Amino acid sequence: LQDIPGVLLLSDGDTCANEIAADPNALIFMFGDRFVSKTLLTSLSRGRPTFVQITPYLDRQDPNHMVTLRVESEIASAVSELLNLNSSQEGDNAFLDLEEKGNDIEIEEILESEQAFSTWVCSAIGPNTSLYLGNSMPIRYIDRNAKRTVPFGGSSCNVYANRGASGIDGVLSSALGVAHATNKHILLLIGDLSLLHDIGALQLARGLRVTIVLVNNDGGIIFRKLPVARQKHLFREFFQAPHGIH
Repeated sequence: LQDIPGVLLLSDGDTCANEIAADPNALIFMFGDRFVSKTLLTSLSRGRPTFVQITPYLDRQDPNHMVTLRVESEIASAVSELLNLNSSQEGDNAFLDLEEKGNDIEIEEILESEQAFSTWVCSAIGPNTSLYLGNSMPIRYIDRNAKRTVPFGGSSCNVYANRGASGIDGVLSSALGVAHATNKHILLLIGDLSLLHDIGALQLARGLRVTIVLVNNDGGIIFRKLPVARQKHLFREFFQAPHGIH
């Protein structure tokens, strides 16, 4: 869909989400059951654009009462029909211009940050390499910024992820399992706590084509984005849990 003129893909942290939500002429398609990004959901729910949800599921998932039209359909079939529509009519490109300006600003802000490091890792992905994303910040960095910086080595690639019971457990083991099952080179982008939690799995890496890229920010930085960060007497020891290993 991103190749269709006038189509803008929204993701977590998009600077133009508020402007789109405020435009009554905006048409938003949501594919699937529910939003993953709370930030994007909050931004879009502030306005009342035309909102179409396409989902194969029967359960109602509209906590913010945003859906104007709900279509129960297999997503692949619905996308195929949308691609067959006549898109020759030119529309207003104001939002596309807004996104481009916003991207320029955001890219400047992340040039020397973990986001830049994480998203630029994508440029190292070759034709026979798959990307495995750790939980917490790595998967969020890629979701938010990969499309705006360097594409996956100039081509597409398979992207894998999983979430254990506590979120960070078993990430390395799972990546090694994918390398074994697919017989492909795996580029694993993982945070420091996730690696430490599963460090015993390194003994299984022998003979597998796995490159481990570690984002070491000395603890659970994602918790800084949550209300618990205001609890100064608890935050550092029990949530950030710095380990001091470099």
